Amino acid sequence: MLRIYQILEPNSFRGWNKPILTHNLDAFAHMHYAICTVLAEQLNFTLNLTLSADYGWNYGNGTYSGLIGQLQKEEIDFTAAGGLMRSDRMDVGDLTVGTFVARTVAIFKQPPLSSVNNVFTLPFVLNVWIVMFTVMSVFTVALIFLIWTSNWLHGVETRLSIALDMVTLVLAAICQQGLSVAAAQYSGPARLATFTLFLCAVFLFTSYAACIVVMLQLPSQTINTVRDLADKPITFSAQDTKHNYIYFNETVDENIKKIYREKMKPQGARAFTSPEIGVERVRNEFHSYLVEITSAYYIIAKTWQEHEKCSLSETELYKIPLLTLYVVKKSGYKDVFKQKMIQQHEIGLKDRTVKSIMPQKQKCVSANSGVARFDSVSMKEIYPALLFLGYGIFTSWLLLLFEHMYKTHVDKKNT
Repeated sequence: MLRIYQILEPNSFRGWNKPILTHNLDAFAHMHYAICTVLAEQLNFTLNLTLSADYGWNYGNGTYSGLIGQLQKEEIDFTAAGGLMRSDRMDVGDLTVGTFVARTVAIFKQPPLSSVNNVFTLPFVLNVWIVMFTVMSVFTVALIFLIWTSNWLHGVETRLSIALDMVTLVLAAICQQGLSVAAAQYSGPARLATFTLFLCAVFLFTSYAACIVVMLQLPSQTINTVRDLADKPITFSAQDTKHNYIYFNETVDENIKKIYREKMKPQGARAFTSPEIGVERVRNEFHSYLVEITSAYYIIAKTWQEHEKCSLSETELYKIPLLTLYVVKKSGYKDVFKQKMIQQHEIGLKDRTVKSIMPQKQKCVSANSGVARFDSVSMKEIYPALLFLGYGIFTSWLLLLFEHMYKTHVDKKNT
């Protein structure tokens, strides 16, 4: 009989054959338990399990708490739950082989494209905008030339106001607006040019409007690195686990230090929360949450709607070492455990365990499902258009004022 220690969430543990309630420590505990039961069958020993909620960390005086502390005192023979491969633990126990990867990443939803960019300038690339304005300029010059030619042939004087009317006509065509003064009243060539102008404007306007509708539903890709998380106005919290406290204290990365100092410390107790609270904040706020990713996948699969998964992103703040089974220092079990665990990996038992227990990353399927989904548009999205409209109204009133002042000046001069 071998004495071992099994790390778990004791309050949520309901048995090895029962569904897992907590997918942070419990998932890895169940997977390591599966490895250990196969080891027991391979090597013909009996497991004497004890439950604990502490992996074990250095007190600073050479002694350890929890799981590693029991190993240090030789109260157990090996750590059935596994532990992170840390250099400070190698003085306490011997490593076997890497078992599983515990990925702790920051998850967040990318902000909508409309919240970080002006969607009214994005539909066309610069070259398309240049070509569009060039074409409209050509139409303006062509209409003015055709009207001038028609008037010249009929002996009619062409006034400056007609040229300005043609500029307004082209702008009206671009904006899909009508105009009381039309070039069609002048000549056949002018009518043909006007028809071509409005036909071209229809295609441009349709493409432009369709692009804006799509962009209103697209997430941006503005946050991709740890530096982005530190610099962008996104809130941040972390899962309430011991190793997160340790790594935030030990890190030398300036961006992670900045995140902890500026985004987490001011929150106080809210800086470290449970996965349920953290993932829900990611869902409803512009928030990033550092979490053991299997916990997040499990909650997202249960609570999020399909379209909400499409904007979810993740980035790794720091690399977490592989998990391993520790044995007592200079134990005779080390080599035989390594051989049998490598064998389990080679024949696929470990992969089978992972697929049967670990939640998988959620895929964005709503984008290709064909199901209609409507996104509401807020004032934030149409603000650039309202701003442009406001500038236009202000400019028109300003021009009206100058025109009135000019007319008054001319009238006084004539009298």
